[in-house]
Amino acid sequence: MRDYSAIYIANAILDAPETTFAVAAVVARARDAGYRAGYTECLTHVNAVSEKIFTDDQCPLREVEAKVELKATTDAYVALVVPALAQIEECLAADDYVDRLRGLFEPKESVEGETEGEGQG
Repeated sequence: MRDYSAIYIANAILDAPETTFAVAAVVARARDAGYRAGYTECLTHVNAVSEKIFTDDQCPLREVEAKVELKATTDAYVALVVPALAQIEECLAADDYVDRLRGLFEPKESVEGETEGEGQG
């Protein structure tokens, strides 16, 4: 158990759907914020050398406060609660935490003595 417990805990966190959705949202908002900032910077450079003044009317994120949305999404990620972590914390608070973690992460034995998922199909 000692050799694999950290791997089980890491996988429980990384494979949680809550983590997947939160990371995807942060990536999307970061991309939007970067696009908006790049578009604005480009306009600044073009307008400095051009007689015609260009605006951000063509920018798809013109009405979007990309930095504000990125901060809100990042804050939501930081405050994210992964149910698997709550179970792990409960196990670690107990005196017999090794047995509880083992019960949480080791495959359950079926009635015939097979591991769940084996021998089916």
